[in-house]
Amino acid sequence: MLVLRFVGVVQGVGFRPIVYRIATELGLCGGVYNDNGDVIIAIDCPSLPKLIAPKRHNARFMRIYPCVVVDSSAKASLLPLRALPFLNALLCALPQSAHIAHITIYPLHLALRALPSLAQIEPSTLQARFSILPSHSSKSQSPLSIPTDSATCKDCLQEIFTPTSRFYHYHLCACTNCGARYSIIDTLPYDRERTSMRDFPLCKACKQDFSSPSSRFYHAQPISCNACAIALRLIDSRGNATLAKEYASIELCAKLLEQGEIVCIKGLGGFALICDSANAHTIHRLRERKNRPHKPFAIMCKDLEQARSIAHLCKEEEDMLTSLAAPIVLARIKSKSPKAKLTPIATNAIAPNLNTIGILLANTPLHHLLLDLFPRAIIYTSANLKAEPIITQVDDALSQLAHITPYVLDIGREILHGIDDSITRYIDSQMRPIRLARGLAPSTISPPLSTPKNPHQTIIALGAGEKITPTLATATHTIITPYIGSLQSPASLARLEENLAVFLPSMQKPSIIISDKHPRFETTKLAQNLAKQHHATHLSLYHHHAHHCAIWAEMARSEEEQILSVVWDGSGLGEDGSIWGGEFLLGDCREIKRVGHFAPLYLLGGERAIVDIKRIAYVLALEAGACAMIARYEACLPKPLLALAKSSPQDKSTTTSSVGRIIDGVAHLLGLLDSTTYEGQAGALLESIAQEPSTPKAPYPYTITQNGIIQWQRMIAVICDDVLALESTFATNATKGFIAYKFLYTLAHIATSFILMHKTARIGLSGGVFQNKLLCEILGAMLRAQGIEYHFHTFVPCNDGGIAFGQAAFASRVMLQYPNPR
Repeated sequence: MLVLRFVGVVQGVGFRPIVYRIATELGLCGGVYNDNGDVIIAIDCPSLPKLIAPKRHNARFMRIYPCVVVDSSAKASLLPLRALPFLNALLCALPQSAHIAHITIYPLHLALRALPSLAQIEPSTLQARFSILPSHSSKSQSPLSIPTDSATCKDCLQEIFTPTSRFYHYHLCACTNCGARYSIIDTLPYDRERTSMRDFPLCKACKQDFSSPSSRFYHAQPISCNACAIALRLIDSRGNATLAKEYASIELCAKLLEQGEIVCIKGLGGFALICDSANAHTIHRLRERKNRPHKPFAIMCKDLEQARSIAHLCKEEEDMLTSLAAPIVLARIKSKSPKAKLTPIATNAIAPNLNTIGILLANTPLHHLLLDLFPRAIIYTSANLKAEPIITQVDDALSQLAHITPYVLDIGREILHGIDDSITRYIDSQMRPIRLARGLAPSTISPPLSTPKNPHQTIIALGAGEKITPTLATATHTIITPYIGSLQSPASLARLEENLAVFLPSMQKPSIIISDKHPRFETTKLAQNLAKQHHATHLSLYHHHAHHCAIWAEMARSEEEQILSVVWDGSGLGEDGSIWGGEFLLGDCREIKRVGHFAPLYLLGGERAIVDIKRIAYVLALEAGACAMIARYEACLPKPLLALAKSSPQDKSTTTSSVGRIIDGVAHLLGLLDSTTYEGQAGALLESIAQEPSTPKAPYPYTITQNGIIQWQRMIAVICDDVLALESTFATNATKGFIAYKFLYTLAHIATSFILMHKTARIGLSGGVFQNKLLCEILGAMLRAQGIEYHFHTFVPCNDGGIAFGQAAFASRVMLQYPNPR
């Protein structure tokens, strides 16, 4: 008998039912069960032939999955060969949402020593037939891989629209292939009694399906139907009255949307605010009540056909929209034309002055039932107050959102872990993550250079000040936990601690807690407290070094490999005490050297300049010596501010090398906005208006000094001249769109020129500036033309959502060099 231990995302994804089906088809005896976060399979396979040449028998897993055979005998290498037909069949039939990080194969006598849970199973149970055995839970310290929430599968979608099905018009139909997972899990192993489904007994039909190996509901923990339904009701917070129940509440919700109302609706990971995407008046009312003046909203479409009528979608974008993760996809809005059959939406109210829109498809039965009744796409935005996490409790929705809407459509099942919608974008021929949340996180990855080598060591990396996406690293793999956002409120801090509490009980005691170097970040304070609590070492890492480590961990081929990283973002504390953000860094994951950066810019009035960006534009003009533009700003800025601008900065924290801040300033010079109301707004506006010229392209002038300083002053001077020329009646060929394109082209040209000067074999690109699709694609084309190998992020976001991953990679390298880094 052989025993196989599968580590990865193997629970809550229909893994055990597939194991059962394949084992019984092959006539094997044994059993399969959940063991904490892993799955254990015991198989007796004497009747199967040995495959001495696995590659000739299509045993693809040997080349794909890390597989270790544990045996002391000389014939250890032959041990798994009898199991190859079973393994190959299993791994070829893996569910889409499963992820195998590691497989260990034991002979029975060694498995009994390594796996205490196996010793508790009666041997006769494994000898008569193959069965799914009860799950085992203990305080063993093994890494956890928790399944993600999945969009409704095609089979369940068909059920809810089939009148003869017991799931007809049922709002929570789910099977082994879809539905809630992470959001409803209390503890692992993943069984119904350890989820928020434990309070809902199954009806006779659901019990039968749950126990039938031929059913897709076999061991589907979230199963329920109309006979054992979980309540759905539409509530009016004015008097806490129930307006309708079950399917009638969905019908009433659709009518309210038609009447121009805003409704709060419960999704997989929390409540969302929805309204008619074609009703500009309602959308503006939602903006006013949510205090969100310009930041774009996402829209939810009924299906792919409706999404195609709104945005230009390539195959990769369509595949992402229809995947089980079902994230928001940022895509280009279709222009109105007489021939185009477009779904009516209030484009400028949804995404003011942008040419992109965030689209997601209906991803729960409730969404599908609602959009079957409502003829248009809906606005879909998380229900939360500013700087607060997404709301998960109905009482909070009723009380905290009453000023936005009195209508709340609630499902009676509790959300144990709130989670936002994921965001992705197709950039430079690949889908890239912008936010890792519902459907994409928790994410278990196994990049070999981002994990510690010591099996008894665990790392907790907390990230920076925004877009916090904590990462846990063990000897076998790295777990990226769901996006939290900022920690500006006690509720957000509590959500972060709740998320960590899901994983920590079943992991080794943390050895290192790592955070950003910035002393005022809430993550820094939390890291210090956690280090004391667990008697662990607290490490800190400079912001842009963490970006460098994140892209290094994704692309490096060896521990010693050096890469040149281009790290451009808005801000982060640098080694010299100034604010960095336009960096060129050279090194591996331990030794990192700043080899170049943009010339420093004075943040007039400190952090206020990040919002009041005319201050940045004025300093840019001042540094460039653009007299006419300087005069314009001096006519509208207060005199004390002007005097401050002409004095030398007294504090390094008010100077920055940030490319993000230069982008802000150029957007103001072009008159695109007066102040920023959301992060990345200036870059998004520049990308949206940019027009590629028909004439041969040339960059604005700039210089790179011998010590790697990017002197941008001449670029700004010419941009100022071009902007002023726009107002001349003689300037017919200069538009803001051409200036915006040329500016982004120049940034790409600067990066390429610097890279060519340093002649480093491989290039990594990180930082929030590289969310700009146009900039990335211009830069990618330039680098390909020069034959330069470059890498954008694919595992984690290029923005601060990837910082914790970089911190974890750095801490892993430190632990390799210094096993006890105190």
